[in-house]
Amino acid sequence: YAHTWYDIRIRVRVPNADREELWSNYTDFQFQTRPKIPDRPPRVDIGSFYVNSHNDIVLYWEQLPLEEQNGNNSHYVVSEVRNEHNATIDCSPSEISLIKAKFQNVPPGDLTFTIKSANSQGQSRNGSEIHVPARGKRFPPPQDLKKYSIDSKYKLKWAPPATRQDELVSYTVFWCESKTNYPSECDGPMSFRTVSSSQHEYELNNTKGFNIALSANSRDSSSGLIWSMCTASKSDEIGKLNPVWVSKMDATYMEIQWRLECMDTPIVVGYTLTYCPITAPKNLTCKPGTEIVKNITGTTQYNITGLTPYTTYKTTIAMFSKTRTGVPSDPLVNTTLEAAPTPPRNIILRKVTNTSVTITWDPPERMNGFLKNYIVWCNSSNFQVFDGIKENKTLEYKIEKLQTYSYYDIVVVACTISCSNKSETINVRTEMGVPDQVTTIAKVRYDDYTLFSWDPPRHVGGHLDYYEVSVKVTETGNRTINRTILHNGTKCWINRVCEKNWVEIELLLSAVNIKESPHERRIAGSAEREVLNASDGPRALSFHNDDLPSAIRSYPSCYYESYEHYQLLKWRNADEHSVILKSTSIPLFNNNCGLSTSSPLLYIFIIFIGLIGMVTAVLFLYKKCKTMSDIKVVLPDALNDINKDSKCPKEMIDGGVLRNVQIHRGEMRVQQDEQERSLLRNHMESSSSSTTSSTANVDNQSQCESHDGPPEEMMDSIEHQEDEQTSIESHDIPTQDVTFDVLQPEKLEDIQPQIEPQTHQVALCPGVNQYVHFARPSQGYTQLAALKVPIKTPMATETDETGISGYVTRKQLADFGQRM
Repeated sequence: YAHTWYDIRIRVRVPNADREELWSNYTDFQFQTRPKIPDRPPRVDIGSFYVNSHNDIVLYWEQLPLEEQNGNNSHYVVSEVRNEHNATIDCSPSEISLIKAKFQNVPPGDLTFTIKSANSQGQSRNGSEIHVPARGKRFPPPQDLKKYSIDSKYKLKWAPPATRQDELVSYTVFWCESKTNYPSECDGPMSFRTVSSSQHEYELNNTKGFNIALSANSRDSSSGLIWSMCTASKSDEIGKLNPVWVSKMDATYMEIQWRLECMDTPIVVGYTLTYCPITAPKNLTCKPGTEIVKNITGTTQYNITGLTPYTTYKTTIAMFSKTRTGVPSDPLVNTTLEAAPTPPRNIILRKVTNTSVTITWDPPERMNGFLKNYIVWCNSSNFQVFDGIKENKTLEYKIEKLQTYSYYDIVVVACTISCSNKSETINVRTEMGVPDQVTTIAKVRYDDYTLFSWDPPRHVGGHLDYYEVSVKVTETGNRTINRTILHNGTKCWINRVCEKNWVEIELLLSAVNIKESPHERRIAGSAEREVLNASDGPRALSFHNDDLPSAIRSYPSCYYESYEHYQLLKWRNADEHSVILKSTSIPLFNNNCGLSTSSPLLYIFIIFIGLIGMVTAVLFLYKKCKTMSDIKVVLPDALNDINKDSKCPKEMIDGGVLRNVQIHRGEMRVQQDEQERSLLRNHMESSSSSTTSSTANVDNQSQCESHDGPPEEMMDSIEHQEDEQTSIESHDIPTQDVTFDVLQPEKLEDIQPQIEPQTHQVALCPGVNQYVHFARPSQGYTQLAALKVPIKTPMATETDETGISGYVTRKQLADFGQRM
């Protein structure tokens, strides 16, 4: 063997020496052979692969013995991966060891892997191939793998594949040492052995822990490794199944799942499932005769079907082997979900009127949940019923506001989380009632006659036996005649010409139903009607008059009795106990005979009176407006100067605007103080004077001046003095006579103004209050309304004999008016 140490020992003896002591001592020496590449690849089998659900592939092989490794650093490589088209693909293992290589997320399809042995000298010349078929091409796996540990021996048992057993060629048993319980973990070398297809168990004589796998092989395919998941002891001891749980539940089924312990897997053959509805929530005993037992094999879940909704069930499961049955699991107590109840029972019709129906019913046989309400369906309408649902007794309900003489289909459903199927149907017709009033009336005139026609009521509420025309005639002397005419049809006529002694005639129309009684009729044979119902349409009557227009000759009179009237009256009176159901009457015809004969003259008279009234009203309004327009406004004499022309020279005024005025401003300001004081004195004298005089003219003589106006301080001083004087007068404090010299105004022509450039000055002529307003210079013309900041300038004037100075206050004007 290459790369192997050898120990060589040599000794000699003489010829014919047959004793051991005649041999010489050993001469020995050691040497190591040279390394080389491995002579062969690792040994593999057709089923030396494992594929999980993620398509991860694990390849397994048998490790070379030490003497065949031929060098240091012995290892293994996957030298090539080919697909189903024999093309090499790039696929490297994510993990590789001395016995396996793992590839993750391998693309689907047939793959062939080549594994070679290698050492420090290189790789083996040949390689072992492992063919991994695509998932759909793999051979079916063996069934029911069970591993037992019996007296330090391991035994594997299995069953053949479920399908394609005729293609089965052999089984391959794989085993490896393992220190863990994980099935596919190996801590030592992998070994395998092929057995015939007829063999279904294999025994290993080894005290070490082993993980064992099995593959089923055909000639060109294999199932790959199927690992035995658990190891069981060879005994009949079966424990209690745990855990067990309910994975799904509905109103009529329940899905039970459980998990088998690994050590019980090889010996458990099946399970016994027992379930039943319990007697009460606190009593887990089964109701008599309701317990059901099911035997289950080959699965760890089971669907229990055919359960009753909203019912509590108890469920237990026990394992069994070939020889005995284990202890039942702890009971599961679960209540199925709610469902629709069974339909209500025994629907009975109790009472029927013309507008209501009363029914009764019994609760459903099985509630299948918490009953919330009932729904009563009456044709397309429905009514919810909540009263009495908690008591398990017969319920009653009255359906109201129904139409008279109408057919109804009534069903009842019960509702929990959903509603039940409908109960049996009750067909009922309400009793006869009052018909609706006639709404549509048409009128057609034929000379002096009027033909009335109408449509039947929208809802007749019965047979609609006839129409009734109520006639009321008022004669002279306030005498009234009433009569009732019965009609089978929907047309009648009347002569609009009143008789001599008639004052008014009124016709009312109504529809009539007759509710017959169960009593016998007085007149023999009267049960058979000799006339048709009004709803059957018109028919020819015995009333004929050649004087009538031909268009109305076949119809009865609205006022006179016809043969049909007497036949209807006879039929109605034959039943003494019948009930007459008459609709609300509507006006058919109304004629005021007195008004109708003199109506043209009356209308002309009314129109004439109306026209006269309108003309009178128009004339009155015209005179009133004319008088009001002639009224003139008359002002007191003291206020007439407002409407008079200003005393400014005409040549200076042009539309209220002063032009070409040259005023010397400098010297005017020198005299302003004296003028203000003079005005104040005059004001005080006139206010305190107690004498009155005859009516005098107020001299509002003024002069046209234009200046910048007094300072604001002087104006405030004057207003303050006026306030003080007013306060003194209000308290009636006596004042002393004060004499002031009268300051005479200087004439305008005596003032020598300075010559200024020719500019236009705009000034206002003084009004009654003797104020003049000055506006700043401007080019051209300035309208009076544009002066925004007027400045009051008191004028120095003389006081006339009436005591009114040129500066006039409101109080002076008022006193002057009183003296007038």
